[in-house]
Amino acid sequence: MLDSIPTQDWIKAKGEIQKIWTGLNADELEQTHGDVSALSTLVHDRYGISQDEAQKKIEEVVSFNASHRGTSESDLSFEKSKMDNEGATPPNTPSGK
Repeated sequence: MLDSIPTQDWIKAKGEIQKIWTGLNADELEQTHGDVSALSTLVHDRYGISQDEAQKKIEEVVSFNASHRGTSESDLSFEKSKMDNEGATPPNTPSGK
């Protein structure tokens, strides 16, 4: 279980989190300082999904971004699009089982 998002992953993770939960603004995300519990509470309060589910999704985003550090944006967009179409989880992430 991830307690906080590592500094080197936080900027990219914020952008990805905003793509998933578009109702969250940059200021709200910044106030969490990358604390996964605070982020999952924010998502829970705004979207009504369980904190556990929100935390799993946040951890998937962080893990995906960390495993693709240095990969170009276009490569990531293609891979994420492919995964969305196939219903797959990002590589090197927990499958939720």
